[in-house]
Amino acid sequence: MDQTLVRSGFDLEIALGERYLQYLLLLALDVGLIPVEFTFVEPEHPEKGPIRALMVVPSVVDRTYALDPAAVLPEEGSPQAFQTEVLFGDVDGADLKVTAKVHLVRAGDGLDVVSTIFLFVRLGLLKVAGGGGLESASLTLELVRASLGFAQLKPLVDRTLSLDALANGGRIADIAMRKFPAQGVTPASLHVYLNLMLRSGPQPGAFLEPRGDVLVGENILPEGADMAFATRSDIYGDLAADAFFRRAVRSGAGYSYPLHFKHRDGTLLGIRVEPTSVEEGANKLRMRIKTEIEVDNWPDPDVTLLVDVFGGVDADGVMTWNSSTTAADSGLLYHLLLAGLSAALIPLFGPGGALLVFSGLEIAKHVLTEEITSYYLSDKVERRLDATLLDIAPNRLTLLRRRWDPFYETQHQIGLRAGGTAINQNGIAMWGQAVLTRTTTVIGSVVIRDTERVDEEAPTALRYRVDDFESVRATIEQVVPGADRRAFVRHDPQADPDLCQVTVADALLRIAEQRLVGAHPYLIKRIEVRDNKIDKLLLVSERESKEQRNGLIAEHREAVTPGIIAAHEAEVRAQVLAEIAATGVFVAPDEVEARVAAGLQAFIDAAVAEYEAGQLTGDLEARLLPLLRFELGATHIGKLQQQGVLTVAEFDLVHLAARDQYYYRDRYVPALETTPAKRLADNLRNMPRFESTPLGPVFVD
Repeated sequence: MDQTLVRSGFDLEIALGERYLQYLLLLALDVGLIPVEFTFVEPEHPEKGPIRALMVVPSVVDRTYALDPAAVLPEEGSPQAFQTEVLFGDVDGADLKVTAKVHLVRAGDGLDVVSTIFLFVRLGLLKVAGGGGLESASLTLELVRASLGFAQLKPLVDRTLSLDALANGGRIADIAMRKFPAQGVTPASLHVYLNLMLRSGPQPGAFLEPRGDVLVGENILPEGADMAFATRSDIYGDLAADAFFRRAVRSGAGYSYPLHFKHRDGTLLGIRVEPTSVEEGANKLRMRIKTEIEVDNWPDPDVTLLVDVFGGVDADGVMTWNSSTTAADSGLLYHLLLAGLSAALIPLFGPGGALLVFSGLEIAKHVLTEEITSYYLSDKVERRLDATLLDIAPNRLTLLRRRWDPFYETQHQIGLRAGGTAINQNGIAMWGQAVLTRTTTVIGSVVIRDTERVDEEAPTALRYRVDDFESVRATIEQVVPGADRRAFVRHDPQADPDLCQVTVADALLRIAEQRLVGAHPYLIKRIEVRDNKIDKLLLVSERESKEQRNGLIAEHREAVTPGIIAAHEAEVRAQVLAEIAATGVFVAPDEVEARVAAGLQAFIDAAVAEYEAGQLTGDLEARLLPLLRFELGATHIGKLQQQGVLTVAEFDLVHLAARDQYYYRDRYVPALETTPAKRLADNLRNMPRFESTPLGPVFVD
């Protein structure tokens, strides 16, 4: 690939060839955006009855997954099916010509023929000014001409497709498009130009200014490639600065850059991103991360970690990223650094990319995985994050996201078969041939609410709460060729509409395949005691506890706000006006209102803080009682924890190997439990009680 052709000035350029566009249509067929089968009646011959139309696809389509046999599958046939051509100067303004092959069957007169239909499609790009790139950008498709059945086909083709999935849901600063004709050995292509949201300083609103001009762009697609991806040559410094500034925390009049390692704290001193030299092993992207780690009784040492990222091939034969790490100052500090650095690299690669980069490391791998998994489950992941370099890198470019299964989301992608990778002073580039592929992302809000079991035996199935089931139900029940789901049953659609059940064996398999969150933290809320021994534990997920806690705080804030405004607004307004008058400065009315609102907010926050310190604890316990259904013996819970299904927070798991039994022990923290009363407060035996019954737990106060 000729990287000197990358001249637009945008952060990223993505060139899509005609075969890539064909695969995009095949992907749309797999996921149901294009119907595999439909019926219509010829307006000229309604008396002949309906025609059944079945889409035809090439006999060879490169996929890394099998189609769902329960769905109506397209007919395999001509290699010209869905062949796509980029047009220039079409009389109707069409940008693409698509060759569709459709098998037409009509019982009324014995019609049975494979028909070729030429579709001429106009593309458009919709953007809302200042809307945040892909959050408000859409691609429009409009059928402007067809060789057959225009009226019937137009409603199927015309649509507006959100580009939100293009960056794995991340926010992009800007997007533009341009098409190029074939010229010599350079194939025709459709180019997408993207700018990342790169920070230019630690301040919340400090981002790089708009950049790039599509008119100076060139066709970067190499001969024989379906897609090419390239960055501008000077992006390395901006990537490093962005990653560094995203670690900023306000500290007094300036900013600090803290890092939190296991058992240690530190400071991020700097990040440098650059291509490696020939002597260092060419074609690698090197991150040089310099940190300072706090060490007891010694001067705080500087440690520099080198992370090299380079191209490879994954188990599906799709191009991917691999990594290696070294440290300029090795030893124990290297281990400490690795154990906490994953969070520092999230701004550079995104949470998924950081986990991918570190997945091959043996040192502290489990710690890193735990760190990033915790990031996924934290409140941060509920907010939209800025897209990062690996979110956009086209080795697996997510084009559609679908929730076929209650427990995970499927990202439908067009990947790249091995072509080439270049990482050098001209920037980062990757190119190859298209392959239909997919990957999954777990849904963090899915947690265990209940189990299926017989008496005292181990659970046979786990019942998970899927709090958004109704909102995704239509997709979960949709049957299309590319649907991706595993076996599950709804426990009781009437009484428990949001509970989905899988066997324990299936849950373990899902966790291993990253189709279900494992190691979710759970809280012991009550115990059952029999024969003076703790027989069962009653748990609730930490996530649900936090949800209820946040809900109670929000309700209290809403309840007290009107009264506080009524009681204090006049007082606060008088104080604000007096302060303004004392300065002699003329202040706009909206600023006065802002100061009054801030003064009232202080009263509201104080009332909420008082509630959190007092009544909230009792209200939360009452709010959680209806959710307490997850009861098991300690040994069964311990085995689930050992298998990675869950984690019991605040208590240590102990294994009695001789009897293959488990129990939980108080986690003694001397610095916190300084008196006998404090030590007894979290003692498991002092927890509230319950009794297990066939109808569920009965609470014993």
